[in-house]
Amino acid sequence: MKFIHLTDIHLMAPGVPLNGGDPAANLSRVLADIAEWHRDAAFCVISGDLADEGDPAAYGWLQEQLAAFPLPTFLMLGNHDVRENFLSVFADHPRDGGGFVQHSHSAGGARFLFLDTLTGGPDVHDGELCAERL
Repeated sequence: MKFIHLTDIHLMAPGVPLNGGDPAANLSRVLADIAEWHRDAAFCVISGDLADEGDPAAYGWLQEQLAAFPLPTFLMLGNHDVRENFLSVFADHPRDGGGFVQHSHSAGGARFLFLDTLTGGPDVHDGELCAERL
């Protein structure tokens, strides 16, 4: 089974550069390439850091891009993400009973776990899987 995994896209609000680059333009090119050459993939995973500063505008832009993307896509948070801001945009994204942005997906005879290890926002550079999440 084929699936696509992207990570650390570090989006900024539309038009805002990051370290001299344009993460939104880069992701647009990547998504277009996947749509053209890899439509046969079962799904796509984009793991955090989704937004470099947890900006709701960055999440909104990502949501717009994924609306036209042909593959089912699962998102995972990273230490630069802000869970509350993410959920304000992706309100229907799967989460567990504790409010963590994590779930599982079965495909091709395998079970994929998408875990939320976020501990506290853009200034925290570690993660955890506490007893509640496990």
